[in-house]
Amino acid sequence: MKTFIQKIKEDLSHQLEQVSGQLPPLQYYKDALSVIERSIYSVKEFMQRYDFADQEEEVYFYKEIIPDLLQLEIYYSLLYDLAVERASSGPDEYLRYVEEEIKEVARFFSKNKFAYTYHLKGHTYLDIPYYTRKGEGWILVYNEHVCTSHSYLLAQILAYQQYRERLHVELDLLLDSDSGNSRGKASGTQFEFMGTDADLAELVPPIHRLKLIRIDGREATQDQLLELVDKLFRRNVRNNFSAIDNKNRSRKKGTTPFLSRLIDAYNERSKDLLK
Repeated sequence: MKTFIQKIKEDLSHQLEQVSGQLPPLQYYKDALSVIERSIYSVKEFMQRYDFADQEEEVYFYKEIIPDLLQLEIYYSLLYDLAVERASSGPDEYLRYVEEEIKEVARFFSKNKFAYTYHLKGHTYLDIPYYTRKGEGWILVYNEHVCTSHSYLLAQILAYQQYRERLHVELDLLLDSDSGNSRGKASGTQFEFMGTDADLAELVPPIHRLKLIRIDGREATQDQLLELVDKLFRRNVRNNFSAIDNKNRSRKKGTTPFLSRLIDAYNERSKDLLK
């Protein structure tokens, strides 16, 4: 099972990188959701034919595998709704939407405080009833994906953790804009980076290593560059950089696909100029 799941995750990561391209935000999120949903469906089809070796493997599947996949679907759905609201609203209306979303996320964590604390502390004493089909939480939920109710709740927790951070980035940008000190806008123009967070995690370290950017006369730290990228492109790479970077460096199909694409694009431009 682990071999199959690992391949699914690697293929999913590769496909998400492929759809990033130069798509408008709404189309990107829609395409990304389609890719994620296909991966979840493949796992579901596989598991219908698979018998767990033991209870430990069953817990691993419903506590680690399924929540990790479902949280992507939940998170990208939230980002899609956020992008729709941003595109269809004025600044004041969008600010109210972001503030209300932050309150809604806070209510979610307050309502599910026990489950959230159980996850944060890495507890295991309720894993059997929570993450097995014979446990008290076994139900059929979420677009016909079979999982325990606690698997889905954990997926929500993981997704809302990321979404909360994204909302606060949005809020900071909106408040900076109101104060006349917008870092994410220039002359009323909003900057969008259509690549992935993994792409940005590839790009920033070599720029930092070459010492190309200075802040107030001093060499910019990598942390400062990541913060700048987050505010400019409304991302949250800085807080998650270590995890993203580790995933990038453990890729089996090349550790720097984005940088390779940059080199290819430069070479293609050179060829075009020589024509």
